[in-house]
Amino acid sequence: MNVFCRRSAVAVLTITGFCLFANLAWAQETVKTVLTISPDGTVTTRSSTGEVQTISPDGSVTTVRSRTNAPAPLNSLKDGLDKAVWDPLQRGPLIVIAPETVRPAWRTAERKPQIGPDGNYVVATLPRPPEALPDGRYRPADLTDFFGRRLVRLNGLATLAPPEMVVLNTKPGKPDYFAALQRSEKLRMLQASLTAAQWRLIGSKEGLGVGDLTSEQKSLFLSFLPDPMNVNKVRVAGGGGWTSNRDSKPMILSGDQRSSVRLHISRIAQFSLPLEGVQYRHTVSSDMEGTEFGILSSRGDDNDSDQGKLFGQQIRNEVPSRLKPQQINFDSPALQVGIAIAGMKTVGEAVERIRATTRVEVYADSRAAVLPLWVRATDSQSVRAGELLKSLCWGLTGAVRRVSDGEDGVFVLTQDIEGLGVRLTRINDWAQAVQSRSGEMQSVLQEQIRKQEPLQYIQFDADDPSALNDQAAKKVEAGWKNNRGRWEGVSIPRADLTPQQQEIIRRGIEAYSTNLKSQMWANGESRNILDTGMISVSVQVRPTLIVPGVGEVRDQSLAPGSGMLSEMLPPADPYDDPSPGAPARPADTISLPPTMLMGGVFCVSPRTPTEAQKAVQAARARGLKQIWLILPLIPSQADNKALAAAKELVAAAVAEAETEKSAPKIIAGVRLLSLPLAMDKTTPVADAAEDTVAATTTEITRDITITGETPAERGRRRIADYLAIEADPVMPQYYLQNAQDWVSLEVPGLKSRILRCLTEVAATPGLSGIVLMDAAPPGYGLPSKGVGYYDNPGYLGYSNAHRVAFIRASGTDPIDMGGGISYGNLNLNLSFFGNQRIMYYDSATGVPQPKMA
Repeated sequence: MNVFCRRSAVAVLTITGFCLFANLAWAQETVKTVLTISPDGTVTTRSSTGEVQTISPDGSVTTVRSRTNAPAPLNSLKDGLDKAVWDPLQRGPLIVIAPETVRPAWRTAERKPQIGPDGNYVVATLPRPPEALPDGRYRPADLTDFFGRRLVRLNGLATLAPPEMVVLNTKPGKPDYFAALQRSEKLRMLQASLTAAQWRLIGSKEGLGVGDLTSEQKSLFLSFLPDPMNVNKVRVAGGGGWTSNRDSKPMILSGDQRSSVRLHISRIAQFSLPLEGVQYRHTVSSDMEGTEFGILSSRGDDNDSDQGKLFGQQIRNEVPSRLKPQQINFDSPALQVGIAIAGMKTVGEAVERIRATTRVEVYADSRAAVLPLWVRATDSQSVRAGELLKSLCWGLTGAVRRVSDGEDGVFVLTQDIEGLGVRLTRINDWAQAVQSRSGEMQSVLQEQIRKQEPLQYIQFDADDPSALNDQAAKKVEAGWKNNRGRWEGVSIPRADLTPQQQEIIRRGIEAYSTNLKSQMWANGESRNILDTGMISVSVQVRPTLIVPGVGEVRDQSLAPGSGMLSEMLPPADPYDDPSPGAPARPADTISLPPTMLMGGVFCVSPRTPTEAQKAVQAARARGLKQIWLILPLIPSQADNKALAAAKELVAAAVAEAETEKSAPKIIAGVRLLSLPLAMDKTTPVADAAEDTVAATTTEITRDITITGETPAERGRRRIADYLAIEADPVMPQYYLQNAQDWVSLEVPGLKSRILRCLTEVAATPGLSGIVLMDAAPPGYGLPSKGVGYYDNPGYLGYSNAHRVAFIRASGTDPIDMGGGISYGNLNLNLSFFGNQRIMYYDSATGVPQPKMA
């Protein structure tokens, strides 16, 4: 008898009365199959995978596969790896970083939802999961395809790495403002271009359409319309609530339909009443019961739909993964030592083994160090340290950065050899310049809209129940002089409103008491409407789209209160609600608040002894108690001449103060580490000896920012970036106001030089004290207890000594700490390396914990 058992190493043939064993050594996998032949000749096979096959005497075959042993669904890559066919003795060890977080590729793909011709979202066809082998295991090639990973083989080690990696563009080109415009900004641009005749149309019930526009206006108008239009039809219920039509679906307008949409802007009144015991008010809907209209639903793609773009420039790029440039030699003799990898649990543990075994001082970025590591290797297997480090770089799409300038070097396994904070700061600098220019352009458009006085064309609709009578409308318009009047309106007796409006308010109060009161909680209590007979009435403007086949469609992103009213009015008064009857402050006196227990302080930076004397006289005349003389003395560069000049200023001020008994105290202000902005980078400075301030000069060492520039250099670069995008040079002072250069804390002899200067100044007879100013460059101070560190990282800089110390303490290179960037839909997700900021206090101990958030 010939017995064929597919994929079977051992087959047991059972025939009534005897057994026959056949060894089929050619099979690749081990699966036991039991073959039974009954007296009538029926052959039945039962495999360990649950498959039952019956062959009848006439040759017909019946196969039944049991579902009891069906493989479990693969929700993550780890589920598949645990059952992967991988023999480490034959194929070498395999390591994978954080397979628990790797979902099937079709789940993680960032695809924009597709909409079919019927207006419904198209459900993507899901790929079939890999088919398990008869023993329930999976081929690695099937897993890599399904989970979107690539197999990377080194000499003695393999890993499953991402097929793509993220590269940030830190030098974006000329911005495209139109690509970054939100719909509200496109509408503002359109409004600024309208003629008086077009404003009349937009204010009429007919509205403004494509046929009423020039070719340029037409492009703006069509780009303002969402595509596709997701409209939800609603019906106003009792009390102003909306009843939604759940059958609403995205609407795809044909070219003719889009060309037929018209834009209408009208005034609407809003009525609100105070609540007991709180400052905010309850606004009553002015829509009548039974009114139907559409609501335009945004899908979150108000501007650039590509989340990797900003102002039309590609910032985040996903490119095929490769081994990035490295600052360590993986083939160096020190990294040829074998590392046992069995049992490693995290990336941090793997790097610790490398450091402990090879004595090469390499650390894992704290964000990557905590990631789990999946390992398949025997207890006796080891791999070269350099190969293990290279494999981790592949798995993280990262790089090893050299930090120390010393002979041996200190290394950190992180996202790239260039700091993440450096790259984010450069992107942020560019984006701020573009955004400032964009803001200026929008301000110009707003001014153009105001000059057209469009409110003369924007009125209440004839059938609007909220339309105010002339008396009430004049009261509201009178309140438009300040911002509070524009937002909150004015208080009007309910009796002065129309009967229809009074009915709207009555129904609104009833609906609040019935349905909404339980939702308005403050200090543990629900709040009643405080009905005093007075109603706050405000007037806003509301744009609506008139869509063929739908009717009125409201845009919630441009709802009343979005600021459109203020854009149509002259700028509001700078001071809202001045205190009534407040006495005018005399121009020649200074009124000090009573809470200033130490009296007034007058800060002045005199250049000559005469100016110092006049400053004291002015302070005495105004009854001030202290005068701070900010001395033109920089200890890091002061020679004997500069020190003598500073002491002369102090002596002149003290002498003037002593001429009368009621003299202000003289305090000397000394800037310890800051440098004048105008100083050249190679300005010679004094070299301090132990007991004298010598006149010899050396080149000063300046603190640098996170981008490797001095603060002044960074400020000048930002100005150049601003001018490069065709902006007017109006922002230099803004960019340079915080661009003070600083002395590096590592300048030789700095401490003794500072102490010498302070001692000389303090020895001046009659001096009451010294104020130490600019004692540390920005970012070198610790945050307050319980407060996270949120300083702008752009001006922070770290020497190699600081960076090495921080890496050793926390596993993080400070130049990887960047501030958050939030512009539009820009997504800067870097997979394994987030850009969270750092330095938080432990709430239990109050001890600073320098670790990533």
